[in-house]
Amino acid sequence: MENTDIFYQYLEFPLGYVLIMADDHRLLKIKFVREFHQNRSNSITMLCARQLEEYFSGKRRIFECPFRFTGTDFRLKVWKATMKIPYGQVITYKNLAASIGKPRAYRSVANALGANYLPIIVPCHRVVASGGNIGGYSPGVQIKKFLLSLEGVTI
Repeated sequence: MENTDIFYQYLEFPLGYVLIMADDHRLLKIKFVREFHQNRSNSITMLCARQLEEYFSGKRRIFECPFRFTGTDFRLKVWKATMKIPYGQVITYKNLAASIGKPRAYRSVANALGANYLPIIVPCHRVVASGGNIGGYSPGVQIKKFLLSLEGVTI
């Protein structure tokens, strides 16, 4: 097994901090946290932090950070389909399930989104419940509302 260093960088945003984790080659995880700790950054965490800052300031809609999905085939399909949802738009869990050829799997789609380890990059905040309900969000519904509002979406 290869010994890989993990690098991390914290970025402040209006509801706390975003923790960006990477190895020497790619982005590994993005997590919303309440506390800031010492950065141990590298070029990938700095690139992602810059792009997230641009996103939070309304200047970026598409991310260009190197990453690799790891997960079940179903989760990979869900995450890849989620990345196709345009900035400032939302779809329902049911519509996302239909888009991957599994129209009845909307609860499984919701579970896959809950396991998303690259929020914002994989914009699961753009998936909402049917009937105008905002639905859930692993980092918290308040953060989901903030991200949607940032993109000009009102639920």
